[in-house]
Order: sequence, then C-alpha cells, then structure tokens
Amino acid sequence: MRHVDHIIVGHGLAGATLAIELQRRGQSVLVLDRDEPVTSSKVAAGLMTPITGKRFALTPRWETLWPRAVEFYRGIEDDLNLRFLMQRPAVRVFADQEERDRFAARRERVAELIEEPTPALSDAIKTPHAGFQMKHAGRLDVAGFLAARVAYLGSDIETTSVQLNQITVSPGGIHIGRLDVVGQHLTFCGGFTQTPNPWFPQVVFEAAKGEMVTFTAPQLQETRTVHARGLWITQTGEHTYRAGATYDLDAMDCVPTQAARDSLVQRLGGIIRIPFDVTDHVAAVRPIVYGRQPVVGISHEEPRIGYINGLGSKGALLAPFVAAMYVDFLSGAGEIDPEFDVHGRFKKE
Repeated sequence: MRHVDHIIVGHGLAGATLAIELQRRGQSVLVLDRDEPVTSSKVAAGLMTPITGKRFALTPRWETLWPRAVEFYRGIEDDLNLRFLMQRPAVRVFADQEERDRFAARRERVAELIEEPTPALSDAIKTPHAGFQMKHAGRLDVAGFLAARVAYLGSDIETTSVQLNQITVSPGGIHIGRLDVVGQHLTFCGGFTQTPNPWFPQVVFEAAKGEMVTFTAPQLQETRTVHARGLWITQTGEHTYRAGATYDLDAMDCVPTQAARDSLVQRLGGIIRIPFDVTDHVAAVRPIVYGRQPVVGISHEEPRIGYINGLGSKGALLAPFVAAMYVDFLSGAGEIDPEFDVHGRFKKE
C-alpha cells in the first residue's frame, strides 16, 4: 500500500499547479490522470492579458495575479531549465469606429496599462481603426508546461482513470483500493464532467466548447498576440500561429467541426490580408462554472476531500493564485476567498 500526503485527481492546469505548490511545501503527492490526448488544458491558448472583452474590462485582481503567475512559472522554468512562458505585449485592434469610441470612454481607467503599438503592426494585419498595446501580457505554453512536469517529475504521476465508487474514506485516510494507495487528502481537479461529484453535488457547470486552428503564414512575422474582431492570434513557432476561438454552449465534446473551421478561416481572412494555410484544428470543452470564477474548497461531509475547478479561459493566470490559496487554507495559514468558495457560490437563499 502506497501512502502519500495528497492525492490529486486530474493533471490539467489546476492539478499540475496544485501538485507543484504542495511539493514546494514538503508534501508528498500522487497525481492520477487519464492522460487523454485532447483536454481543455492541453489545447488552451494560455493567454494572460489585463484588458478583455467587448467592454474593455480590467481583469479582476490583475495587479496580484500577474506578478504571482510570472514568479510561479519562471520558478518552474528555472528548476527544469526550460522556457514555456512568453512575456510579450499584446495588441488589441478596434473592429470599427464604435468600438474605438467605446474604448475612448474607458481609456482613463486603464491608462497605465496601455501604450501605442510599438513597433506598429505590419501591413499584413488589417487595422483600419487602429488599436492599442497592453504593456504587460503573456502566453503560457500550457501543453509544454504539463509535458515538462510529467517528463521531469513523472514518478508522482500515474496514468489511470478513477471511478468515484472506488474511493473510500476511513480514519486512516482516503483509499483508492484498486490502486493500493492511501492519501491523507484528496483533491478533485478534473475539469468539466457531466457526472455530478457526490462530495460537491452543488457545482453547476456552464461549460462551452471552443475550437481553434493552427496555421502557417510566413509573411506575418508578428510575435505579439493580436486580438481583433473577437478572435486572438498568437505565435506558437516560426511562421506558425494559433487562432481562436469559437463558443458553443450546446455541444459538449472534443470533436472539431467543419462549420467551426470554416467560421474561423473566414474571420481570419477579415483580420489578415496575406495567404495562410491551416495545418491543424482542435476542439475542447472549457470548464466554466456558474459565476465564471474558479470554485475552490473542501467537502462539508468529508474535510479531507477538496475541489478545484472552473479555471476557464484565464486558467494560466489564475492557477498559481488559486493553488496557493487552497494550500494555505489546508495548512491553516489562510482562508478561501468568498468569491471562489465552492459552497458560498451555490448557497441557497
């Protein structure tokens, strides 16, 4: 029988960052993951920007989340002698004069975070109504980050599925009998699922399927992420870019569709004026939870069982903060922020 301090179910962004945070604090960890080829984390864009959406909203807690995320990922990069965090400005291109005017009315609120695009975007990108540059932004190569952790710290990861009825609780710990493992704590970090978790039945998902394409465009030569007309375009390699994403509230699968591909290609054609060749097309379900913020906490029925989910499209930015908050709470050194509390979010009036 293997004994560990903490069992983590799921090795996406939530599970990986939690495992690292626990190990840094001297805890022994076993991560159980199905290692599916396509998950929301493995295909995630990993974008981190301070200003988002049609209303040019300031990302909540940006002044806290951004430096913490940079410190966390840079620390892992130094440990592994790898690089998967790209700190580069991001450019937002106005779709029309109305959007430009709407931003002008909000400009003062974000003035310290923006500047003129420097250098100017190339003629390959259509900018009839100009735009602005976010000084501090970044992209995490999420798939690279997860693969690096498995490759270099793989002894604490086991590829397997965990059925909820295989988990038993006793005074001695949390048992997963089929695997002959016992943990003092267990945390679910499994992302979207249509099967209710018996320890957290109150969680309500508002998941959305997203599809993205990878394309090559040798004439583009832009290293900054570009946001335009509801799409983002980000460089992933020499002459290689990814663009996305669609937003489907009905289909809850990871199957790419021709309709979404056609839509993305058409919208890309409205942003860039040079030839491009689509080389890949992927789809995944975003683990969005009701309230559109992560949910974090422990079960009222069994305080040794915890839950982290719903990181969503801002997962790369949120994961280090959420993991530290959760581990602080488990160690008695902090509390779960009410905004993220898995029980408070779904409290019945």
